[in-house]
Amino acid sequence: MAEKKDNNKDSRSRFLPYQEHFHLHFSAVIFLIVLIYIVIVVINYLTKDKTGVYEVVRGDNNAATSYTAFIMREENVYNSPYNGYVNYYLTPGARIRKNSTIATLDESGSFLKQIITSSSSGTGLSNSTLKRFKNAFNDLTEDFDLNDYAFLYAAKNNINSELLNILAAEGMSDYFASSEEYSFDIIKTPVSGIFASTFDGYEDFDLDKLSPGVLDQSGYTRTERFSGDELKAGEFMYKIVPNDSFSIIFTMSEDDLIRYWESKKIKVYFPSIDKEITGDFSFVFDVSGNRYCKVDFSQYGFNLANTRYAQIMLRDNEVKGLEIPVSSIVAKDYYILPKAYVTKGGNDYGQRSGVMLQTYSEGQLIVSFKPVNIVEEYSDYYLVDVTDFTEGDSILKAESTDVYLIGAKKQLAGVYSVNKGYAVFKPVNVLFTLEEGYCIVEEGLKSSISLYDHIALNADMISEGEIIY
Repeated sequence: MAEKKDNNKDSRSRFLPYQEHFHLHFSAVIFLIVLIYIVIVVINYLTKDKTGVYEVVRGDNNAATSYTAFIMREENVYNSPYNGYVNYYLTPGARIRKNSTIATLDESGSFLKQIITSSSSGTGLSNSTLKRFKNAFNDLTEDFDLNDYAFLYAAKNNINSELLNILAAEGMSDYFASSEEYSFDIIKTPVSGIFASTFDGYEDFDLDKLSPGVLDQSGYTRTERFSGDELKAGEFMYKIVPNDSFSIIFTMSEDDLIRYWESKKIKVYFPSIDKEITGDFSFVFDVSGNRYCKVDFSQYGFNLANTRYAQIMLRDNEVKGLEIPVSSIVAKDYYILPKAYVTKGGNDYGQRSGVMLQTYSEGQLIVSFKPVNIVEEYSDYYLVDVTDFTEGDSILKAESTDVYLIGAKKQLAGVYSVNKGYAVFKPVNVLFTLEEGYCIVEEGLKSSISLYDHIALNADMISEGEIIY
């Protein structure tokens, strides 16, 4: 009997079991690489020391030196011709012409009271004059302070002076002068200039009287006159500063003496009038041989007519610029390129600056144009980045056989700008180093930092091109 063939077995033998193969997709590879890179960057960022970021601000060295100066000038003093009560038509510092009314001198003391009483109804005053007086009163009340007694007292006298000035302009002084009820004199100035109502005894001061005590304010006193004051015959009434010129006397520090020793003119800043004035500078001596500084000015004396001691500042050594931390400064090397070896490329290089670089290929000398990025320019050479060349490279002077070997370097101070999120070196020129760990650098320097730029606070913790954030 024939053996029966198992067809099922044969059919099973024709099917092989499926074997799975691992196929890594290209996009998965890219994703994995990026993921690994991100992990490395994050780990590196979390584990490394970080530098802070500083925003650049303006600053100065506050190097202006301050002194107290004694003011000397021409001053004409006028005393009371007899006993009486003075009433001024001017406020201190007012300009006055020759033969103009400056005050009245009243024997009884009732003149000012009667004028105020008579003018309270506005009798004899024009509308324009009343408006003028109202404006003057408003000016005085702008800074009104009930607790400032000195201000109130000065304001009262200024109002009285303004009133008398207005009445004089209206001709009412003639009315009172014609009245038999009142006995007073109208005082007119024999010279023009600036009116002052203070007296301190230095009005006739000259250099023969110079001594250290002149600059000592501790015992300084002065007499000030106001409308209504009673004067004795021969007592100080007023003075006139006839011209705009004046001089100051002061002593300098040793540092300033060295700085200004050979100066013929210097600039002096007066904070009280906000003026910087140039004057003739010299040294003077007292009888004991003490040295003083003297500066003569031809203008602005009228602005200081009522001032004997003035605060002054010498600001020639003041430095202004951008203020940055000293810790942000780092030094960087640059190659020196003599200007004679730098030329211009052709149209293919857009007329860029560069050099003729010499190289060898298979024993053959090849000269080719190499563009360069000039970082800084000096009188006879340029500075270029060290990455532009390899030390020992040779460059050829155009239209010559002269060869220069790259190698000489110069360091520039700079900071790392992080405006774009990574460190970019920016050169700086340090003008002044402050004691607080900061320095002043020049503003407006080419390829340097600007106001409000962000820079690395600790330059030694990072390197150029490093990602900061």
